[in-house]
Amino acid sequence: MTEMLDVYDANRRLIGTADRNVVHACGLWHKTVHCWIVWRGKLVFQRRAAGATNGGKLYTTASGHVSAGESIETAFAREIAGEIGIKPEHPRKLSETVWIGDFKKSDGTMFIDRVFANVFFAEYDGWLGDFKFDDGEVDAVVAIDLDKFIEFARAGGTCAATEFDGHEIHEIIVLPADFVLIGDETVYGKYAKNAEQIKAELEK
Repeated sequence: MTEMLDVYDANRRLIGTADRNVVHACGLWHKTVHCWIVWRGKLVFQRRAAGATNGGKLYTTASGHVSAGESIETAFAREIAGEIGIKPEHPRKLSETVWIGDFKKSDGTMFIDRVFANVFFAEYDGWLGDFKFDDGEVDAVVAIDLDKFIEFARAGGTCAATEFDGHEIHEIIVLPADFVLIGDETVYGKYAKNAEQIKAELEK
């Protein structure tokens, strides 16, 4: 099924719509949404499914493209429900940032990303067992104490975490190498700056 996206100029002015494949082949500006869940004081990451892009690595709780004509808030709810199966209330926007990233795919073609990334978070106090992953993209969720994650991201080393694979809960240790990082990205720059914003919002 064709996924149509709104496309923009570099000044965020809407200029039309295009197929997702065309957007990435031509490097057209578009919008994405990145969704963080804080579960009982812990920041939740998704573990990418073995057969998915960046298989086995930890990434933002949920994320995806904003479809043509779709609001950012609707995209947030859709991505959270679709990737991890919960419906948190009262999402709060953290930022909209510019992301530029290009890489060569396994078939030799280029994937060109020009993104206005909208970052949201929401709190969730239900059971870990409420998290469901059946879309083939996610194998588990990993929850890390918010303060400890920020400290770990700054200092490196290891960090304790709780993993739920849809059936069982495990206590694990994570390393910087366990996270999706591209090029010279760091855990602090890619993830912990959002964590610091979330902490500040929660402390208001």
